[in-house]
Amino acid sequence: MSRLATAALVVLWTAPAFAQTAIGPAEAVRIALEQNPSLAAAVASLERASWAVIQEDASFAPTLRLDAGASHSESPAFRDGQVTRAGIDQLQVGSTLSKRLRLGTDLALRIEHNSRWEDGRDVELFAIGPVYDTSARLELTQPFWRGSGRAVVEAALRQAQGAEAEALRAAERTASQLVRDVLVAWWELWYAEEALRIEQESLALAERQRDEAKRKVELGTAASVSVLTFETRVAERQESVAAAIRQRQERVLALAAQLGDAGLSVTAAPPDLPHASLPDPETLRRLAGERSPAVREAEAALNLAAIRAEVSADPFRPRLDVQGFAQVGGLSRAYAGFEGSDRFAWTAGVNLIFELPLSGSLYRSAAAQASLAVREADLRLSQARLSAETEVDAEWARYESARERVELARRTLEMAEAQLEAEQRKYEIGTSTPIEVLQAEESVRSARLRLARAEVDLRNAESALEHLSGALVTRWVEPLLASRRP
Repeated sequence: MSRLATAALVVLWTAPAFAQTAIGPAEAVRIALEQNPSLAAAVASLERASWAVIQEDASFAPTLRLDAGASHSESPAFRDGQVTRAGIDQLQVGSTLSKRLRLGTDLALRIEHNSRWEDGRDVELFAIGPVYDTSARLELTQPFWRGSGRAVVEAALRQAQGAEAEALRAAERTASQLVRDVLVAWWELWYAEEALRIEQESLALAERQRDEAKRKVELGTAASVSVLTFETRVAERQESVAAAIRQRQERVLALAAQLGDAGLSVTAAPPDLPHASLPDPETLRRLAGERSPAVREAEAALNLAAIRAEVSADPFRPRLDVQGFAQVGGLSRAYAGFEGSDRFAWTAGVNLIFELPLSGSLYRSAAAQASLAVREADLRLSQARLSAETEVDAEWARYESARERVELARRTLEMAEAQLEAEQRKYEIGTSTPIEVLQAEESVRSARLRLARAEVDLRNAESALEHLSGALVTRWVEPLLASRRP
């Protein structure tokens, strides 16, 4: 391949980088937490659950109802010994203040006023009995079996609070997984760009070696076959560069998808996050069993199942309600015989309501289903803890292996670079062959790639361990979710 063609390929490979935005891992996480649709959906679910708690708590607030009505009626009536028509106009206004107490008691206070006007009726002969001008009525209903007790009355509120806690843990798990995946995607992009840089440098070195071999052939100090060796290496490196470019494009798309913008074009800036400070393996296993996002979500699910189980069979219990009322009022002046006399009246009463299901199947089935739901949630929690501890063990082994590989790759790279420098000096004085130089160069290239890969594996293992131990939630997620709840 000519120098002009090679230069054109290099320009083509590097041109897109000028239109890309350089971001570090911390900036990538910030963008993802703001834009990722999956996290936004989880946060919306949390906000909805929080408003449900507010709604259920507000259901215990007093309720005021106002009403008013007017009517007019006519009917045959006697007046002065003659049959005529009598008209009645009536106006009624009232208000009811009701409240449900947290022990299950329903209270209602109603105040009502009636005004009545009659026209054309001989009230001395056709008085029809007293009504009230103004009255006040207090009603009380207290359940003793079904629907009684604070746990039952507040069941909807407590279930809403449990659902909110579960939504919070689900959002934390989603966000923690997102942070981990974004960090992994960013480091994979960094590796792809590092691999591309290494391959481009290797290609540039192969081209220089080929050109140097051509000059030696022209001077008669080297055989022409040596040029073919370097030409082959140039072609191989061009293939490697093309593969590295494709890999980088894939990593850009993968990171853009995590950031919530598939059209975003980014490149890896210099890393701005230090290495994670990790505790010992036993502490990590304990933290994973207690603070892993998956474990905490399973704990919230178990708590919600237990809350639901407490009241799931209550609708099928026997019912015994006591209803009491008391009413006072003044009799209307519109009826004969009450002018000037005591018009005050009162009434009070008590009712008992008993209801008994004739089959216990509904109660037993509801109780059994609730018990099984709790057991299922408890088993899921046990599995979540087991999985978290097992994953910690696997990721710790990966972390230790990557850390060791980083040290070994650094030493290997130092020795490979020294060997390459020696082979190049030997080749210049004619005591080494082109193949030996290329082998030394390949050792340097491979060592650089292995070092970059080991560093990325180390970072990815750190992210996984921080996710499992709940550290990512503490560092990145809690401030975000705290600001999104009503």
